[in-house]
Amino acid sequence: MFLRTSEEKLKLGIEFFMNTIKLEKSVLIRLPSCLMYSMEERVIPWYKVLQIMKSKRLLKREPSFVHVLNLTEEEFLTKFIVKFSDHTEELLVAYKGHLLDSPSEDES
Repeated sequence: MFLRTSEEKLKLGIEFFMNTIKLEKSVLIRLPSCLMYSMEERVIPWYKVLQIMKSKRLLKREPSFVHVLNLTEEEFLTKFIVKFSDHTEELLVAYKGHLLDSPSEDES
């Protein structure tokens, strides 16, 4: 499999997976496809949803994030958002929060 992506995207992905998620380098080498997902559209929002679920103790056991990334969007929504109706709004905000961010936020 060829990995075609920008150097900047790879650096961001490697940094996030190794420093934030604490994924071992060997996992990234074995499963480089996880670096191909959009960090802004998929990886970070899905990670935020799982972190909220973990903090609220909604999961009986914590799933492997790499395996979660392999779910389709529909599977993710069903398994991690729709299923938890009491927390759906908060989880959806985490899931789609990047769309709510204003591009002019950086201006101070």
